[in-house]
Amino acid sequence: MRVAVWHTATLIGLCSLVGTPAMGQAGSAAGVPCREIGCQMVIDWGVGQSPMDMPPDRKYGSSAEFDKAIRAALGGHNMQAVGGDGAAVAVRIKATYKTRVLCDDMPGTTPDRSCATIGEAIITLASSDSSVKLPTATRLINRCGASEAVMSMKQFGTYVGETIWYSLEGSAKKANKPSGRC
Repeated sequence: MRVAVWHTATLIGLCSLVGTPAMGQAGSAAGVPCREIGCQMVIDWGVGQSPMDMPPDRKYGSSAEFDKAIRAALGGHNMQAVGGDGAAVAVRIKATYKTRVLCDDMPGTTPDRSCATIGEAIITLASSDSSVKLPTATRLINRCGASEAVMSMKQFGTYVGETIWYSLEGSAKKANKPSGRC
């Protein structure tokens, strides 16, 4: 018990000497991931799948909009996720492409289900640095309340990006938890 208290006091003292954030802040004593610590972001579309396998949808947009929206949402919080190797934190987004999504629903007619978009995204954060404390995996489902309506690629990408920021820093700042906007 005394050793743990001594180690904690020593660590806090060292953190204050070098000017790094306190232990209670998101990330770790080393800094906030994707701001002070480099992040590598990879969108996993599934085995053998790429954005080229998902043509732009007439209603929900293209998979390229999803990637851009995530990066824009992170950029809005002064965070950056790069595509290169060598970053201390890896952000992996496993996106599931969903077909036969409701395009238009007119009462009394057969609904048009010829659209496609992302059905869900699973965000996994990992680090090669053991001092970086990261949240667990997060699963986000693309839907608008109890209806069958879903967000566009851009809207869902923004929601995913805001959720990544919230997981890394927002919850420690007591910010509002992001929600999907339809």
